[in-house]
Amino acid sequence: MYSYDRIISKNGKPFYTKEGIAIGEDYRKRSIRMPEQMLEGHLLILGKSGTGKSNLIFNLVNQIGEVDGPNIILFDPHGTLLNDVVLSNTGNDLIYLSPGIIMEDGRERAVSFNTISTGSGEQEDIDRTTGWLRDMMANEEAFSNGSWGPRLEVIFRVVLAELIRQHDGANLEYLAQTLTSRQNMKNFISSVSDESTRKFLEGQYQDWKSWTQYISSTMNRLLPLLSTPSTKYLISGKEDSVDLYKELKRGNSLVALNISKSSFSDEVIKIVSSLFLMKIWTSILDGFRKTHEKISTYVIIDEFQSIPAAIIENLLREGRKFGIRVILASQYIDSGSEQLMQAVFGNVRNYISFNLSDRDAGYFARMAPNGGRSKELAETVKEQKLHRAVIISQTREGPAGPLSFTPFFEEPARNYEKVEKMKRESMIRYSADIVKEAPQTINRSLHEKIIDTLESVLGKNGIEISRSTRINGSIADASFHYSGNEYIVEVEVSDVSRKSRVLSKLKSYPGKNIILVCPQGQGEVIHSMISDPTRYRVKNGFVVEFPLSDGGRDIYARDVAPSIKNTWILEYCDNGLKSYWNGKGRRFLLKHLLEAPTFQRELNNGEYAEAKNYLFRLMLSSETFALKKRDVIDNGVIKKAFMNEFIRKNCEKESEFVFMKDLFGD
Repeated sequence: MYSYDRIISKNGKPFYTKEGIAIGEDYRKRSIRMPEQMLEGHLLILGKSGTGKSNLIFNLVNQIGEVDGPNIILFDPHGTLLNDVVLSNTGNDLIYLSPGIIMEDGRERAVSFNTISTGSGEQEDIDRTTGWLRDMMANEEAFSNGSWGPRLEVIFRVVLAELIRQHDGANLEYLAQTLTSRQNMKNFISSVSDESTRKFLEGQYQDWKSWTQYISSTMNRLLPLLSTPSTKYLISGKEDSVDLYKELKRGNSLVALNISKSSFSDEVIKIVSSLFLMKIWTSILDGFRKTHEKISTYVIIDEFQSIPAAIIENLLREGRKFGIRVILASQYIDSGSEQLMQAVFGNVRNYISFNLSDRDAGYFARMAPNGGRSKELAETVKEQKLHRAVIISQTREGPAGPLSFTPFFEEPARNYEKVEKMKRESMIRYSADIVKEAPQTINRSLHEKIIDTLESVLGKNGIEISRSTRINGSIADASFHYSGNEYIVEVEVSDVSRKSRVLSKLKSYPGKNIILVCPQGQGEVIHSMISDPTRYRVKNGFVVEFPLSDGGRDIYARDVAPSIKNTWILEYCDNGLKSYWNGKGRRFLLKHLLEAPTFQRELNNGEYAEAKNYLFRLMLSSETFALKKRDVIDNGVIKKAFMNEFIRKNCEKESEFVFMKDLFGD
């Protein structure tokens, strides 16, 4: 039986050269190379897990490291590639950027950066920094609703920009302290010189309660980073412990950012990686203005889809002017936004693809320079074996490739003790002593206090929570596991008056265990939103429903109903948490999570529990929130007199319908 290995070969001449980086060989065992000038057009590497992508990057980095002069900057969210590269590039000066705190001669030390420092203080640099931060915070789908954009403009384009102008050492912690302190905001606004800006901020800040809700989503992202000492020093230090431009100008530096998925959430990785890309860009740009010298630097980003599209596009489009060559890698094309992929394929000239899914193969074949062989290219990258790849380049003379080849495989040397020693030595060299200062209190938003309280209550029982968890394409405030079950937590502070936002969350997590936590006294508000979700009108014996809308999505009662039986309502108060049901709050006990949730508890409560549960099941199966009384009174399951009595006592007399709201409460 023959083993068929699908290949494609067209115009491979530019890769058959004696110069450049040797990446593999074709089916005739001829060497395939990428000339140095080819990489000036950046490189995109695609391939599913286990196809050979990481080993190709490892090989590329090793050969780049053997050349005298170029710097290598590596972003690896997994950590394994980073360790392999560090160990194999002993000839390069390792600058290991890690959130860890180390002890040296009895002193605490940490690598420290002020990632939002603009260096020059020029308005152009301030606008770029604040713009990148805004894009970074706006990248999540869950925060792209209509009001979020204007909020970001105020926080970053107005407040942060003014802080940077006023204070040379302004950092993210300083921004947080200003936003969350009434006195700090008052002092800041009074020092704003531009009258129109000052009046605008005074108008925004006038209602402090509204202001705290206004900034809550931004603070929910910053505070977990700033409240953890290791990450705080790395991204929001008083000053930089290492002059990045000076080290890069010297050449032969390997800058490795350690922010791996084994230790940090995707949200933290995204923010920290984006901040350091911004810091590196600012350092190189500021240095170029002073010296007018390009610095040959390779920036390698694995799983680049976590970086906002605007930042990637800026790096690709403008980077080559300053000697930056970007190598991007990802497992899937469809894991990134369309805006991001348009930015990548619009600015990258070189492509290497390992095995891809059907959908990704089709997209890749359409977007890459295919030499008129789009269909054949798609079939090849879809069907090629593991550790086989296709290379394409858009040269000045036209497309080179697509050409199938087998990448060289180099087994990394693994020596855990040696690599840890190298990383520690780098941290000692490029860190600074941690100066113990008087504790600075960041006034936390109510949203953050609620999450902290829940974390404390659960932590006493050995339960850990994960913050900002992506579930079903949405970002939940937190999640945790208990007794074999997963619980999703959503804190309702700013959204407690926005019915569509609360119900949208229930729609996003069908069949999941959901805990809605709100401030004390708001439990009934949340309860009413859920039990009576949409507006309706009875006309000619029919119920006409008017759906709610959230971010362009229509929400009907049938979208919410499946989640009702799995939803708990908790209230936050000064002395802890309370479970809410039947119009009252009771001290929250962990056992409540193993008992019936709020609405199911109410269905089970009282003498009419059997009738209520039957009617609710009927509503779920019928995908409706209203049943005609005459249709349910004589149902063959519940005694007619019993059902009639329940309806008489709990439903509106004038209405011919039983509504979902009639089933819940006392």
